[in-house]
Parts: sequence; structure tokens; C-alpha cells
Amino acid sequence: MGFDPHHGFSITCTSRTAVLEYSPMKHEPAIFDVVDEAADARRAAEALADVAAGRLISNDEVCAWLGTWGTPDEQPAPAAWFE
Repeated sequence: MGFDPHHGFSITCTSRTAVLEYSPMKHEPAIFDVVDEAADARRAAEALADVAAGRLISNDEVCAWLGTWGTPDEQPAPAAWFE
């Protein structure tokens, strides 16, 4: 049997025996397990509206900015990108 983090095992020991017990554990959803379809649809509509309105940042601009990361001249993202 492979390891499954959503199931639990416990061992009970006495002077003569050891008992391995299996019990399913409650699955706790991770942050990416929860899907908000309405929010996803809203963000997709906003993105498509930005594209239709020409609110885009060129790949060359993004690459130039990223090229400053980790250098003595590292730059913040241009404020105009957030308008």
C-alpha cells in the first residue's frame, strides 16, 4: 500500500502484541482546492476587457524589467502598469 496523507495509521502495543489500526482522516482542503467559479469568470472577463481596450504590457517591457532583478540596479514594476 502506498502512502496517502489523507489516511491515518496508529500502532497500539502491549507486552505481547502490536496492533496496526487504520482510520480515514478528515481531508482538509488546501488553498488551491477551493474553486470560486464566479470569481474566476469575473477575472477572465476583466482580462478580456483589458485586452480589448489595448491595456497590455509588451513582452519586451516585462523582460527588460525582469532583467534588473538581482542586479544592483533592480527596478520596481513601473507604476503605469497598475493604472
